[in-house]
Amino acid sequence: MNIFKLIEHFLLKGFFEIGLSPNYYELVSVIIIMTILIIVSWIADFITKNTILTTISILSKKTETVWDDILVEKKVFHRAARLAPALTFFLASPYAFYKYPDMAHIIQVISKSMMVFIIARVIDAFLNASHTIYDLGPNAKQKPIKGYIQVVKIIVYFVCTILVLSIVFNKSLVYFFSGLGALAAVLLLVFKDTILGLVASVQLSSNNMIKIGDWITFNKYNADGNVVEISLHTVKVQNFDKTIVTIPTYALISEAFQNWRGMEESAGRRFKRLLLFDTRSVKFCDESLIKKLNAEPVLSYFLKIHGEEIALQFSKKDQLIQLTNMGIFRMYAEHILHNHSQINQDLSHFVKHGILNENGLSMEITSFSREKTSIPFEKLQSELVEHLLAIAITFELTIFQKPSGHDMRAL
Repeated sequence: MNIFKLIEHFLLKGFFEIGLSPNYYELVSVIIIMTILIIVSWIADFITKNTILTTISILSKKTETVWDDILVEKKVFHRAARLAPALTFFLASPYAFYKYPDMAHIIQVISKSMMVFIIARVIDAFLNASHTIYDLGPNAKQKPIKGYIQVVKIIVYFVCTILVLSIVFNKSLVYFFSGLGALAAVLLLVFKDTILGLVASVQLSSNNMIKIGDWITFNKYNADGNVVEISLHTVKVQNFDKTIVTIPTYALISEAFQNWRGMEESAGRRFKRLLLFDTRSVKFCDESLIKKLNAEPVLSYFLKIHGEEIALQFSKKDQLIQLTNMGIFRMYAEHILHNHSQINQDLSHFVKHGILNENGLSMEITSFSREKTSIPFEKLQSELVEHLLAIAITFELTIFQKPSGHDMRAL
């Protein structure tokens, strides 16, 4: 026997006993039955949460695996538990309102729509948990999947919306999907950024152009730092000054940016510096210059190693090309690069002359530092340049610079 019919029988008997007017019978009966239905749904929700979910949480903590803890943390089971009251309403409404089929139908439509939405939310939570589990793996930084997860979520909620509309308007899914052709242009316009982001995410991932932790430089967006997040629409970069720059994902495949990953994975970081010399200070060596260099304590180790070579070239007065102060200075710069502990000796380094123009003669120093992080790398460059600038006067070389106010006052 329908339990709700039994309840209605006792209600009818009670109404006659207290002398309630028959005009109010139906209204009071519906309110009481709805109240009972809500209480039953609440009991189902309470049992599900406090029995099933509690048991799952306890069991997940006792296991050694991590994925079950993540499923609990991302509330996959908590969202699934919401199906209990909605399912109770859906199953019980035809029996509770057997005299009012229209009301039963409305409640069932609302319940079915709620169940579809709850299932979509469960899938959303499951995708979040899957993403977190994937991030624990070794390939997470090389192949981020957040963009794909977001695309799947969009599809899930889109299908959820179509299903709810189908339930509410009592139309088949074919009816709604057939009408999407006419809305294709509108959908392309609305989801333009999503489509572009999806294309960009696939290309970035398949071509291994960027990954979490990469140091990139993108001057257009003032980005110079490490990638901290790659999503469907944006890529977040934390600059070295701790500011966060958001770059559209599609911009990374449509415009040029610099990825420093190759340098970080190599054995050294290249640096290149230019020194400009006044051409009027370049001259042949003489005995006074050699004596001056020998008197400089900083050059003692250099002259001990290369002294014989310098003396041999200096003694050949009749040779076509004679030794110059610039030549000895260049030899000294090479000596520093060959003997510096922070220079990677396995990689090439050289000192050469650049172009000769109105700014003088340039000397280019190129080498690779063992240190690749910014602070030690910049410190090494600074120390080398400062030392060479300071020692240049010993070789009777003049560093070129454009006249300043001090120079004008000296005139």
